[in-house]
Amino acid sequence: PRTYFESSKVKILKLASTDVFNTEFIELFDYLIVTDSRYVNLFSNKKLIYSWKNKEKKPICTIGAGDVFVASLSCSLYNCFRQFELSDLISAIELAIYYASNSVAAPFTCRIKEI
Repeated sequence: PRTYFESSKVKILKLASTDVFNTEFIELFDYLIVTDSRYVNLFSNKKLIYSWKNKEKKPICTIGAGDVFVASLSCSLYNCFRQFELSDLISAIELAIYYASNSVAAPFTCRIKEI
């Protein structure tokens, strides 16, 4: 429901590059994070404001990397999100990249226990 968006201070949407992009829905958010096995991009108002290129590392198992990314991002933002700062979001994204990258470098993503 739209009331969820109206009552949120900062609206963040995470999509994989293979997801369907619904422009009307995306415009409801302040920030859009687009992930791929090679990069992570952060957009605000349709402008790229942050980009990270993943190091070339051959994944063992890619299943669950997006879930690990979202779990880490959510946890980081919950733990440090008093007053919104873009630097907090970027730090949370970098930590999420770290955990998601580690989760695909070893079999079974349940090994990520630090989150």
